Amino acid sequence: LALTLSVAAFATHVVGGSLTYEHLGGATYRVTLKMYRDCSPGNAAFPASVRIEVRNVNGASFAPDKDIVINFPGATAVQPYIDTCAANPGLCLEEAIYTRVVNNMPPQPGGYHMFYQYCCRNSTLANVVNPLASGESWYAFVPDNSILITNSSPVWVNPPPVFVCQGNPMNFDHGATDSDGDSLVYSYYTPYDDNAPTFPAGVATFPPITWVGGFGPNNSCGGPNLTMSSTTGYITGAPPFLGQYVCGIKCEEFRNGNKIG
Repeated sequence: LALTLSVAAFATHVVGGSLTYEHLGGATYRVTLKMYRDCSPGNAAFPASVRIEVRNVNGASFAPDKDIVINFPGATAVQPYIDTCAANPGLCLEEAIYTRVVNNMPPQPGGYHMFYQYCCRNSTLANVVNPLASGESWYAFVPDNSILITNSSPVWVNPPPVFVCQGNPMNFDHGATDSDGDSLVYSYYTPYDDNAPTFPAGVATFPPITWVGGFGPNNSCGGPNLTMSSTTGYITGAPPFLGQYVCGIKCEEFRNGNKIG
């Protein structure tokens, strides 16, 4: 059996997550950080609070007044995605949705960078060098709404897959929806570490994890690639080896042919 962690796998409990936002009008946004936790006995709890950092286009801080602090909202059980070739071996999966409405993000030249960072990853990951010293960063970009009027980020439809069968065909919908009707493009990427990002030419750049030899963004399980449709996010393929792996999946949104987030 192969354990695949689709967006992120870190510490000894968190097996995925996403950072998204919804524009409610003017300077008001609803910001949401979703985290998924392995709730087997003995694993660590969700963070008691999270601080989502907000930066200007060049990466400068607005001091603490725009950072978004959200207390732990409680957790709910989630039925984990398990491939049809196996029975549930006793996996326990919980979701925590840290969400808050903020009204202090008016049109900003160049937009806003938002990110949240956490350390560290599972020691059992087979495709990351020194995973216990590697963290995670989740990122979202808010474009200048004086230019685009309004934008809400894409939102993933399904929780990340946590368990698929070695050697058997995998068929998983990792697509997202976009309330603005923007065109979405999906791709694999090298997951981010939790070291501080830089912002050359206004582009948020996070230091990546280091892959073990033979692994990479397009073959995170080793061997033949798992194919992902760039237009739907649908993943197919057969993981060739037993093990626990981390994989990065990115969704970019385009409007009138221009990348906006």
